[in-house]
This record gives sequence, C-alpha cells and structure tokens, in this order.
Amino acid sequence: MGGDLEFEPYFNKEEIQHRRILMVHCENNDKGCPLVVEFKHPNNTFYYCKADGIAVNLDDKAAAAGVVCKQHGPMSRYILLKDDNVCPICQDTTLAILSAGIN
Repeated sequence: MGGDLEFEPYFNKEEIQHRRILMVHCENNDKGCPLVVEFKHPNNTFYYCKADGIAVNLDDKAAAAGVVCKQHGPMSRYILLKDDNVCPICQDTTLAILSAGIN
C-alpha cells in the first residue's frame, strides 16, 4: 500500500441529512478532559460557558439570538461541522461524535 490516507472526521452536509448527532465528547476524555454534550435536538451546534464548564445543545429556534449564561454572559457557540472543531476545554484535540442514522 502506498500513498497518503485521507481522513475526514466530520460529516459533510449531505451525510448530516441522514444522521442525527446523539452525543459528542472530547477525545482526551480518557485523559481527564470532562467535556460531554448530549444532543437532544437534531442539529450540529452546542453552546459552552467557559466559567461554568457547562455545554448544552439547544433547539435552533431557541438559540437563534445566542445563548446567555445568567452568571457569566454570552456562551460560545460551537459548530461540529467546522474544520477547526476542537474541544473548548482542553483545546487539544477534536471532538468524537456519536451519531445514528435516521430514516
């Protein structure tokens, strides 16, 4: 076998239409990075409050104007389909995506 292997860790727009993200977690989870986000809504974004260390997945309509932590202000928005998708806690690696096919 020769040549370079190409690896695409994220779903493209066509694939995401046939899959639903169930959960994401940091690939450094086994090394102590605690980020885990359960996806309750069929989208590919979550919001993170750095001060609280809390990440949540919200309905797109509810999150259209941005999400605000009552104690710390605006939360950061993370889009899983971006090439620069890294863990907001350790900023060391990409997030592992657990998904399921939809009909």
